[in-house]
Amino acid sequence: MPPSVDPGRAALEAVAREINGLESLCVVIDVAVKGRDWSRLSEALALSRRAMHAFENAMADATPYRDETFDQAAFARLQQIYAYRQERLDALQSYHDEVGARLRQLSKWKSYARSVGSPRDSVPRAELIDGLR
Repeated sequence: MPPSVDPGRAALEAVAREINGLESLCVVIDVAVKGRDWSRLSEALALSRRAMHAFENAMADATPYRDETFDQAAFARLQQIYAYRQERLDALQSYHDEVGARLRQLSKWKSYARSVGSPRDSVPRAELIDGLR
């Protein structure tokens, strides 16, 4: 029987395809974070949730064909994916915190500028000169 017809092999290959898909999405997430492409990041995160669900389904379908070695290899790859994604999410959280700090600082400066008065509130120079006559 050819390998593609063997249901056990097909089930295990489906699990491997889902893991490969998760790894590919990590690259997309990384590119989106580095490029500050938030819509692409959001889409990639949604796709990774779907891919994780598909992986879980593939693992369930392959249960009769999996052995301890296969499970350990799949778990090791998933750990690498999780660590990489967590690193990206931590970097994104740091960026978020940094932007928040900059916005708070900007807000303080704007508040200070308003308390001092704006150029619109000051007396025009022409009026000062005319007042000296």
